[in-house]
Amino acid sequence: MKKLIIVLITLFAAIVVHAEQGKDAERFAKMKEIKLQGIDGRLSASQQERSCVNAAATNDAVEACAQASRQAMKEVEQQQKSSWASLKNK
Repeated sequence: MKKLIIVLITLFAAIVVHAEQGKDAERFAKMKEIKLQGIDGRLSASQQERSCVNAAATNDAVEACAQASRQAMKEVEQQQKSSWASLKNK
């Protein structure tokens, strides 16, 4: 009887550990997705700024490009913060 209880406890512990590993893998995949979205967002904003500066004919136009890029980067940052917060709340 004692052996059966020990086997059941060991089995239950193994199930719990396996479930935790599954949660860790799922959380890692979500973290990786959020990180990649941030990188893609920053790359996109930089490419847009590059195109804008390339097309600019005046200093004011270049400054407008930089300002638009800063705004785009802020939006990416806010999206990242929101995504990280939603992950923490799960």
